[in-house]
Amino acid sequence: DVRGCSLQKMIDIYFNPIELTLANQPGTGNRTMVALYTIDSVLVLIIGCINFVILTTAKATQRAREVAMRKVVGARFKQLFIQFLGESLLITFMAFLVAVAITEVALPFCNTLMDLELAVPYTSPAGYIFALFLVTMVGLLGGLYPAFVLSRFSPAKVLKSNQETDAGGSFKLRNVLVIFQFTASMALIISI
Repeated sequence: DVRGCSLQKMIDIYFNPIELTLANQPGTGNRTMVALYTIDSVLVLIIGCINFVILTTAKATQRAREVAMRKVVGARFKQLFIQFLGESLLITFMAFLVAVAITEVALPFCNTLMDLELAVPYTSPAGYIFALFLVTMVGLLGGLYPAFVLSRFSPAKVLKSNQETDAGGSFKLRNVLVIFQFTASMALIISI
């Protein structure tokens, strides 16, 4: 008798198995936990971007003379902006390579410790596209504001004063970012 049967999409089986006997088996998932872990990972990524922005804008005051001298010899805002954004993307890409190396070293220990069989899907083209997209977005989002701050230093003010300078409201923004960072960290600690 087919009247009591129903169809289910293959992609839904992991989270919503039709058969009640499968509902509590180890092969099924919990959407709430996946959503929480996703939110946590996004918060960690945002905290990392905020750290990068804070450190780069704080370091910007030390690069003020370099920027001023480059502007004096003819560098334009666009050239400086692209240079600093490129530096941000390069740093993000190098951090990604370090993260992949750490993952390769740590994954066997984690699998043993937690009795799992996790593996990085190196043969998946979608994984490469996602990783490239993620690295590019993190590099751009983390580097846009510092590139803007560094590129708009006024050569006259920097070279006239014998001290380091703070570009506009970057100090105030750093304070706001630090407060947000601590709030996000507290949220992560609470959710864990």
